[in-house]
Amino acid sequence: MEREPKNNYSVYIHRNTYTGKRYVGITSGNVKTRWNGGWGYENNHWFFSDIIKYGWINFEHRVIESGISKEVAQNLETDLILRYKTTHRNYGYNAVFGLGNNRPIQENVFIPGDSSRFISYINSNWLAPSDATKEMLDRYKIWKDTDKTEIVSRFVDCKLIPTQPQHITFNKVMFTLQQSLGYTVENGQQRFNKEMHRYRLIVSFDEDKITYEKIKKPLDNLGGLKGECKTH
Repeated sequence: MEREPKNNYSVYIHRNTYTGKRYVGITSGNVKTRWNGGWGYENNHWFFSDIIKYGWINFEHRVIESGISKEVAQNLETDLILRYKTTHRNYGYNAVFGLGNNRPIQENVFIPGDSSRFISYINSNWLAPSDATKEMLDRYKIWKDTDKTEIVSRFVDCKLIPTQPQHITFNKVMFTLQQSLGYTVENGQQRFNKEMHRYRLIVSFDEDKITYEKIKKPLDNLGGLKGECKTH
């Protein structure tokens, strides 16, 4: 078995030219292979969401040192993270203090999927009318497991986040509705069929608050991923 060369590590910095935020990293391989045009950071959700939003072409890339040992690289990485405060969300994208270890930070990262079809489904089936009576609202309260499963299934079919289907939960879908698709969702508890259940009620939709569509165009700089939303 061949031994790994002792001085084959590189330390680098990516800087967002719009926000100034930085990411500090190390690799023992080819840096461009590690970066992979931005796709090398899919598991660092906080960083990857801004790569999607601004485009990889809008990041500066600097190799600070190369041909150094793992220990030297890790120490330098940590020093740079501390210098630039890149574990602070206002300044950077690092998840931890160096050691070449990045953990996922945020799971709500978007890829180009069929958001318009999913929005149409929600508006047609689950958006409560503004003039609905109290009795009418019960029809729009989401509490049944079958309804939750159907909503998640539609969301998965539309491929709105790059996560394995088994990892997409009803709570994640509700979070996405509120954070990126312009919806207001209320939580509550009520007796249905003689038992108490927690429910979600989608009470409003504001198209101007949709952030999902606004980040689809910069993705063209990454080559793009095409998603197809199935019809049922």
